[in-house]
Formats: sequence, structure tokens, C-alpha cells
Amino acid sequence: MRTKTRRTAAAALAVVTGTMTGCTLVNPQAGPLGFGHDDPWGTDNYCAPDAYLEEPYFLGERVRNLTDAPITLTGIELVNPTGIELVAAGVAPVNPDADGFMGGNRELADPAMPWPQMSAEPLQYTLSHGEQINLIVQIKTNGRARPATVDRLKIRYESGNWEYTEYSGASLKWVPTASC
Repeated sequence: MRTKTRRTAAAALAVVTGTMTGCTLVNPQAGPLGFGHDDPWGTDNYCAPDAYLEEPYFLGERVRNLTDAPITLTGIELVNPTGIELVAAGVAPVNPDADGFMGGNRELADPAMPWPQMSAEPLQYTLSHGEQINLIVQIKTNGRARPATVDRLKIRYESGNWEYTEYSGASLKWVPTASC
């Protein structure tokens, strides 16, 4: 099986690395999985005096199968987490009346957004042609790291005879301080 890697960032092109051939390609849409709208979800910063994120926190990424072939999501990881751990991952249908996924604690999120059945990694879900879903991860902090951060999400999937690794352009920073 061949492997491709793509990194997405706010205003950058995706980079694909073909590890079987050793070549590197630059293409705005290199893999068959489309992310969100035109912009990846942004960086979130949260501040509170002498506090830590006690409740599980949810991050989301809207993804779509842009091909005629099925795409199977095979895993998700946090990239460079400090004081944050992945609790579970899941998928939820897209609410056509909502503008993307609103992250945060469940009670603070979009009340019209359907919530998924969350399960521990590895994530396994197959998207059919044109299907769009919200890929959701549940994270928690250990309460000790100041600040608690995660650089982005690493998403693995398969389509045809290719394995892909995508890096979302999002990050999260939890800053417990009274000065924000």
C-alpha cells in the first residue's frame, strides 16, 4: 500500500509526500478527503483565573468524500499535546443549518448539532461518495500543564490502494491566567 501525507494550514497549500516514490508534490487538493469550508477551523485560546479544563472538551472538523470511491477513516491522533490527552473520537452527521462544527463543552455548543457516539481510538468509519460528516474528538487536560496545548490533529484514512495522513490546521491552547 502506498502512503501520502498532506498538511493543511490557514493560508497554505497542502503538501503531499509519496513515500513509495520519494517524490514530493504540492497541490491545493492532494488527497480525496475534503476538509471543512475553504478555511480550516481556527486556533482556539481559552483563559480563566487559576482554572483548568475540568469537563471533557470537544474539537471538530468537517470532512467530505470528494471521490467516487469509499474512504475509510482509520485513526486520529493529537500532534504535540502538552497536558492534553485524547479521550475518544467519533463522527456525527452534518447539520445543514449550522455553519460548521462549534467546539467546546457539549452544553455550550450549537444545540441543533447532533452529538456522536464517541469511542476510544482507533476510529473506524467509511464515507461513501459525496458524504459529509463532522469528525469529532473529545479531549481533556490533566490540570497541571500551564498552558495546555495541542498543535493540530493527525487523521489517517485509506482510499483505493493508498493510505493518507492529513494534518488539520487547527490548534488549541488552554491558558489558566487572570490576565486575559
